[in-house]
Amino acid sequence: MRGFPMQYPQDRQPPDAPLTDLAAMRPGAAGVIRAIEGEAALRRRLRHLGLRPGGAIRVVQKSSAGTVVSSRGLKLALAPAAARRVLIERDA
Repeated sequence: MRGFPMQYPQDRQPPDAPLTDLAAMRPGAAGVIRAIEGEAALRRRLRHLGLRPGGAIRVVQKSSAGTVVSSRGLKLALAPAAARRVLIERDA
């Protein structure tokens, strides 16, 4: 199956990939935002909400409608598409 990305369970990462997207993290997991991918409008919106590279973040709740996170004392709800664009370095 050359050309298709390998799929990993949500609670595991490939050994050579230290970053994971926010949508793949489970409630209670925490880490540091390392990058925000996507269109400029999405990056700007998330920045205005306080999500910036280098900031600490924790997943509070997940559902099919999105992911609730806590960052800088605020709780934010992100749509699944937006959560997939936030790359996190998990806490050990």
